Amino acid sequence: MFRDQARHSKFREREEVEIMGQTLAQQVAAEAEARGEARGEARGEARAFRIALTTVLTSRFGALPPEVEAVVETADQTTVATWLDRAATAPTLAAVGILAADPPA
Repeated sequence: MFRDQARHSKFREREEVEIMGQTLAQQVAAEAEARGEARGEARGEARAFRIALTTVLTSRFGALPPEVEAVVETADQTTVATWLDRAATAPTLAAVGILAADPPA
């Protein structure tokens, strides 16, 4: 009899609400962590593309002008990937098309 009363008491309902709240909070925290990990992975991948581009450009054309380095650092990953493809076969640094005045290859 006491068990039945305890199951239906306001204290039991309160406990269930707290458990539901914790579960929701834990779910939100897990989703936030997953989003943070995805952003971190994307940043790491973009950084790897920039490093690869800089390495190819430097090995093919020597020291890079500061303005080229600055543009590479602020470019999105798709643009950097395009430049990396061009850098593999471009006859000159200008032919890669990194600076706005440079014609693409």
